[in-house]
Amino acid sequence: MDTLLNGGQTLIFTNSRSNTVKLAQQVAQYICNYGVKVIEPRELTKVSNAVIETSQSRLLGEELAKVIKCGVAFHHAGLDMDVRSIIENSFRDRLLKVVVATTTLAAGVNLPARRVIIHEYRRYEPGIGMEELPVMEYKQMAGRAGRPGLDPYGEAILIARGEDEIDYLMKNYISARVEEVRSKFLTDKNLATHLLSAIASGYASSMEEVLNFVSSTLGYLQGGFDKNAFLRELLRRRVEDIINFLVESGFLERHDDGVAATALGSLLNNTYLDPYTANTYIKGLKARDETNDLGYTHLIVQSPEVPRLRIRRSEFEDYLEIVLDNWDYLLIKPPLTRDEIENGEYEDEELEDYLSTVKTSVMLLDWANEVSEDELYKNYDVGPGDLRVYSDLMNWLAGAITRLASALGMKRHEERLGVLRWRLTYGIREELIELVANLEGVGRTRARALYNAGFRSVVDVANADPRVIGSIKGFGDKLARSIIEQARKLVSEGKVIKQTATGSGREASKQEFRKRGSLLDYL
Repeated sequence: MDTLLNGGQTLIFTNSRSNTVKLAQQVAQYICNYGVKVIEPRELTKVSNAVIETSQSRLLGEELAKVIKCGVAFHHAGLDMDVRSIIENSFRDRLLKVVVATTTLAAGVNLPARRVIIHEYRRYEPGIGMEELPVMEYKQMAGRAGRPGLDPYGEAILIARGEDEIDYLMKNYISARVEEVRSKFLTDKNLATHLLSAIASGYASSMEEVLNFVSSTLGYLQGGFDKNAFLRELLRRRVEDIINFLVESGFLERHDDGVAATALGSLLNNTYLDPYTANTYIKGLKARDETNDLGYTHLIVQSPEVPRLRIRRSEFEDYLEIVLDNWDYLLIKPPLTRDEIENGEYEDEELEDYLSTVKTSVMLLDWANEVSEDELYKNYDVGPGDLRVYSDLMNWLAGAITRLASALGMKRHEERLGVLRWRLTYGIREELIELVANLEGVGRTRARALYNAGFRSVVDVANADPRVIGSIKGFGDKLARSIIEQARKLVSEGKVIKQTATGSGREASKQEFRKRGSLLDYL
């Protein structure tokens, strides 16, 4: 309030999404009940209405709109990009006085403020627990303080929970130097990925060339391998072990004294899939000739790139029941036997990570079955911004596993995964694929409205009366004319992607490139 009363604005950084909402609500209530007026209610009502109109989740939009009326907003990755833009622009226009954001967004939020308040210097990390933030993140947050040209200085406030923390925070954050940049090149996953890439791309074709490639990296220099013969020998053995893994997995082949990428290895290199994930995918596909959608989706989310939903204790039994009901269809089994699970011979911690992958898969299938954004937010705390991240990941990973299945001659897997890819990417049932895949401006909601109105194919749309489509909810005259013109052109040129297509054809890739702006299918 001291900041606001002196004409300034405040950024508050906290350690979780739930805290951004909670703190925003507390601050909003205080501002609206304060005796002195520091906000513009009429202008904030306009911002609030814009958020409700823009948000894909009505529940999340209304929750945010309520605090905006008091000059406050929460800001995290679960919000739509358009909603985040409204918040950021309103803060820059000085209509919003306080924004409460998650710590991970500090580097990406270009919102200078008079004061920055850092609510927590620790955050929860899945599988680890509460961890202290790196000094670099503290500096990023503190660095938002001070508006160039408006303030002579900025102030960053780091909250201590007690007297005993003050000296600790002064030493370890305020007066501390940022951490050195450390290479991650020599982790098993990264090393395997880059070794395969170097060989498949022609940079290396022998063990000597592979080692020369590794010795030119920052990780090699930081590890002191150039100065220690013993460490160099250990690294050479590790590189050989990874080469052996790549050979055994079918990604590389030996010839004379050299190595070369197989067709499968070259495909893997082009999909940017790491070899360990690809190996998991291939083993999973070989486990059964066919499975259900949960089995396929659960296999896809084994990639470490996919954010896993946190499993609550109250949900354990429900998700264990799903596992047992689908035991034969799950291509990746739990770390315990079925008998051990049914007899309760386990600790919750043994299954926590596995059940989080199951929960993530169930959420993604709800999305693919056209469950509304409001329901997904209510049931899984997954917002529209999160769904965009999952959508892009499913486009990439489901596309990559479909291509692996094709390369391995697994036709049935390829067909099923090809259809599932469209569904997981766009959040639609199978019957909507043709409409969404072909028509720019038609997403899951508009496609369902078209389908329910009797326009079930591109040909149906091409033959439609613009006035009829324009009268459907979510459409107007301009959009109706646009999609009819698109449909007629596609039909006349014979470029319609049918709903049973796997998306591996060249026309499908071109259309998808135009629609998603993704280069993955072209690499």
